[in-house]
Amino acid sequence: AQIDFEIPKNTKKRIKAFKENLIPQLKKFATSEIDQLLSIANRQYYDHDYKSALENYQKVLTLDSSKLDPYIFIGYIYFQQENPDVDKAIEYYQKGLQIDPKNKKLLHLLSLAYLKKDESDKAIEVLKKITEMEEDAKTWFEIGKIYESNDDLDNAKIAFDKALEIDENYLECAKEAANMMYDNEEYDQAIPYLEKATKINPDDDILQDKLAKCYHVAGKLDAAIEQYKGVIKDKPNNIRAYLNLAAAYRTLNQLDNAIATLKNAKKIDDKNPQVYIRLADAYLAKQNFKLAEQNANKAIELNPNLATPYKILSQEYQITGYKKYEKFIDYDEKARKAFGKESDRLAKLRNQNKREAHADFVKAMDYLNEYAKRAKSVSAKNDIKKRRETLKQLLDATKKEFFD
Repeated sequence: AQIDFEIPKNTKKRIKAFKENLIPQLKKFATSEIDQLLSIANRQYYDHDYKSALENYQKVLTLDSSKLDPYIFIGYIYFQQENPDVDKAIEYYQKGLQIDPKNKKLLHLLSLAYLKKDESDKAIEVLKKITEMEEDAKTWFEIGKIYESNDDLDNAKIAFDKALEIDENYLECAKEAANMMYDNEEYDQAIPYLEKATKINPDDDILQDKLAKCYHVAGKLDAAIEQYKGVIKDKPNNIRAYLNLAAAYRTLNQLDNAIATLKNAKKIDDKNPQVYIRLADAYLAKQNFKLAEQNANKAIELNPNLATPYKILSQEYQITGYKKYEKFIDYDEKARKAFGKESDRLAKLRNQNKREAHADFVKAMDYLNEYAKRAKSVSAKNDIKKRRETLKQLLDATKKEFFD
């Protein structure tokens, strides 16, 4: 670029002309050159030519150390290179903050650098500077996650609460707080966060299931029922809410209410196998074996890979078989004490119940084996092992003898 201005012969006028014309033009020229150099460095950075970008950012700072962007990008480069030089990144972020102490971007970057060095206390201290400048829910959320990663649940909870005070619809924060409490088996404290999260996102089945468990463990099933009724009122087609409401009724042994709720759910989605599984379970509890079996088989028809229907069918035949087994024992004792035709009649009834009990126990074992093929949890496998042992004893006790 060319700088043109007229130079007066008078000394005082010449000095004045320098001040008024040459110096501003020199500054303008220098600023333009620096901006061009910064633009080149930025382009090199975004093209991943970090070596060239670093050299040009350094040149910019040599020419004008008050420019903020070079400190940010130089810090980036040191932080994200293959072998990060985190100390160098921190050095440049701190230099940038000397120019602009309230720069949120630099404060966030500095906190990430401290976390990279496992200096979480310093990271939290930096982030709290942002919260002092403005109410920032996201920053409190980040602080909470750092506390949580250090197993400081009390301070994590305080930070999450502050975030939710600022933004009550902050779903990610409500979920994080809920899962933190849930995973640490603080079920009672998890409930308000889960209630908030499920209110924001009522279609999240995992959150709904966790809330149901928390209500159950905390002994707040009445509150659970009101919660799920409210969800159904707001979202009449929310199947998960119906299932959870039915589960709450089932736990309270309000079987008719559970069944009525599940029938309403079936009207909304008659292809949902979980509805039929819950119905089968409720009918089994009422010892309505016919409807229990119908619904369990319907669930299998819809999804043969499910484990629970086979468990219910196995339980059903074990219960019915045991009822007949008890009759067999009763008739056997009476037959031993009777004489003549009465003894023969009782013996016939004894043998009939023994055969029928054995047939039911065989079915119970077959269904248990199908359940075992599909069950995955450790608790299920332990339950299967115990029930197999019981059924083996019952099968042995009811097997056909020579004189039967």
